[in-house]
Amino acid sequence: MWQYLFNEIAVLAILIVCISIFWGFLNPETSRRGQVGYGILMGAAAQVSKLGTVVVVGGYTLDLVAALFGCAAFYGGAFALAAAAAIILLSEFFYSGSSLLVALPPVLSIGALSLALRKLLSDKPPTYADCVLLAAATTAGYLIAFIVVPILDFRDVEQAAALPPATLFIFLGTLLAGSLLHREWLRRKLERTNLIYRRMVESLPDPIYAKTLDGRFLAANAATAAMMGVHARDLIGRSEAEIRPSCEAEASAAQERSVLGADKIAYFRREIHVENAPSRAISSAKVPMRDDRDRLIGLICHDRDITREEEMLRAKGEFVSTVSHELRTPLTSLRGSITLLSNQIGSEIPSGILQLIDIAKRNSERLGHLINDILDAEKIQTGSMRFVLEPVNVADIVDTIVEDASDYLPEQRVTIVKRILAPDAVAQLDLHRAEQILNNLLSNAIKFSAVGGTVTVELRRENGEVILEVADQGLGIPEDYQPRIFEQFLQVDSSDTRRKDGTGLGLHITKVLVDGMEGRISLDSTLGQGTTFRVAFPDRTPASRDGTPPGPEKARPRVLYAEDDGSLGQLIAHSLGPEIECVQVRSAAALRHALDTEKFDLLLLDFEFPDGVAEDVMAARELPTLLFTGKDVDTAYAEQLDGHFLKSVSCEIELIDEIRARLGLNAPPTRLAG
Repeated sequence: MWQYLFNEIAVLAILIVCISIFWGFLNPETSRRGQVGYGILMGAAAQVSKLGTVVVVGGYTLDLVAALFGCAAFYGGAFALAAAAAIILLSEFFYSGSSLLVALPPVLSIGALSLALRKLLSDKPPTYADCVLLAAATTAGYLIAFIVVPILDFRDVEQAAALPPATLFIFLGTLLAGSLLHREWLRRKLERTNLIYRRMVESLPDPIYAKTLDGRFLAANAATAAMMGVHARDLIGRSEAEIRPSCEAEASAAQERSVLGADKIAYFRREIHVENAPSRAISSAKVPMRDDRDRLIGLICHDRDITREEEMLRAKGEFVSTVSHELRTPLTSLRGSITLLSNQIGSEIPSGILQLIDIAKRNSERLGHLINDILDAEKIQTGSMRFVLEPVNVADIVDTIVEDASDYLPEQRVTIVKRILAPDAVAQLDLHRAEQILNNLLSNAIKFSAVGGTVTVELRRENGEVILEVADQGLGIPEDYQPRIFEQFLQVDSSDTRRKDGTGLGLHITKVLVDGMEGRISLDSTLGQGTTFRVAFPDRTPASRDGTPPGPEKARPRVLYAEDDGSLGQLIAHSLGPEIECVQVRSAAALRHALDTEKFDLLLLDFEFPDGVAEDVMAARELPTLLFTGKDVDTAYAEQLDGHFLKSVSCEIELIDEIRARLGLNAPPTRLAG
């Protein structure tokens, strides 16, 4: 019996060798011709297996016919099944003399179950566990045939009693045959994958190579050999020190040691020099390489020649810089001329001309901002952005930028609310760049706010940081855009008919400036409610004279000034002095919102606004209120207020004194100019 068992194993070995030899022709995964050829091989092997066995148990022959037939259906598909079935049935009919009615049931039942299993598992690659399922399906098909065949063939009881050992042999034979065929399938798949990778790497124009832990070339494509200036066969097994100048080789070896030490991918720029050729700039990516046991065995490198890219980038930078600087000179002259013209013309100029001059002024300013953004973007790209860091009082920056932004897009009628909770906050900043950060955020907030909306600028100290927040009540930023909002040229509304102007550079530049001063920037945004940008810098506020950190900030008195004239609001805020926080709103709607959401110590207001009057707002007032208007008001209404002042220089001075007195400040106020 052992002799016959070895015969069956030999049949399997020959079958595997044949499949391996003819796989390129067969390849049952991709062609019907291959499936038919696969089935013919499996059917032939089944017949060889049958010819090499004898009857050993109850009239049964212990062969691999059923096992190989099931494998043909499972691994080759329907065409392989048909080819194998034809060979088996014809062999039974012509050589064994068996009736087709006896031979056909096992073929049908085993084939049907094996094909059904193939279909069931078709959505995933086969595994060794599937071989167990295939053995079970083949055995089940054989048992189903045993139930049908006795009705036709009238087999005796002794033969039926011998069925269990025969069935076990079929199960084990199918499991063995399936496992060997699956192993061959995995080997061929790995071989095909390796061939694809090898062709891919060889075809790439970029050098790709692998090195051992001691820096010797383990594998390399032709581009690597060309870069090193040697033949490919002379590269393997050698180190760079044996090929290139020692200084360059040592620099490369140091990079590789750092990658292996950190055990993570890293990117480098280096230059290589080859004899009788100009030097080349190389961008190199190096990643640790591990074996199947996760042991570090070397590294994989991908080099890319960026010489041409750097030349083009340098040429582009020089062109952009030259053009931008050449535009600045005539633009400065143009803006200055328009400003002088708008300031000196008299009332005899028609209103249409005045409007055209205003349009020219606004667009010249936009062009100036665009040129500045282009130059900053170029500095960022070339790495030439420089910062001069010094201790800066952040509240001074807020005061300056908020004052400058009060006349930005006046048609929006946006109210800027300033909350300085830390007037002595100090950070290590570049003053000009810090002002640029706040100006970018504040102008964006105004631009994307609804008409008559409110923008809040808040300064505070928190957890060792100076926090600067700019919040608007606009449409908000969609969630899928938020992770990319600081990318270059990104605009949430990027259509040609977008409602807002801009280049998409502002937030990108802002992010780079914040990072360059060791800060961080983040945002919170909800669609339909607005966006808050938050900038944080390390707190460098000096300690008090006794060496202890500053205590909690003492809250300043807050005055809410309702006035649609932004310049007058700046004048009143300046006159009140730094001891008083003056928050200006420029519409009746903004006045209502401020009174509902914030706390103030005194209300100063004009009577009329572009969107209504303040009378209905005053009905529910709960704080001292002073009226500062250029028109006479009804006496009965004026008596409801705590004070009434007409707009004139003398009354303005009295107004400032009255406000400071009501807030309990005895120091003399800052007098109004003129």
